[in-house]
Amino acid sequence: MGVPPKLVRLLQSIYRKYSCRVVHDGFIGTEAVERVQKFTYLGSVVAETGGTEEDVASRTAKARGTFAQLRPVWQSRKLTQRVKLKIFGSNVKIVLLYGCKTWKVTK
Repeated sequence: MGVPPKLVRLLQSIYRKYSCRVVHDGFIGTEAVERVQKFTYLGSVVAETGGTEEDVASRTAKARGTFAQLRPVWQSRKLTQRVKLKIFGSNVKIVLLYGCKTWKVTK
């Protein structure tokens, strides 16, 4: 039973951020480890630098795409503004804010 590659890359990123040294010669146990600048894990972008800028940009792009797909809803005259706001909150806002609890807070 091997370690999932995405999990290995996530752990590497965390260990590098906190200056831990557990990876030796590109292997964890008997598993070869690939070094990457960034990767996606559970829908969130994890960068080698530990920053959240790339994840925020990715989430924003996904939310824009979701908003665009719902164009017929926004243009509908049969739906009230209240219903449209509920659809926005349950579809677009959720996509945008997924994983936001792990984002770095800055000015």
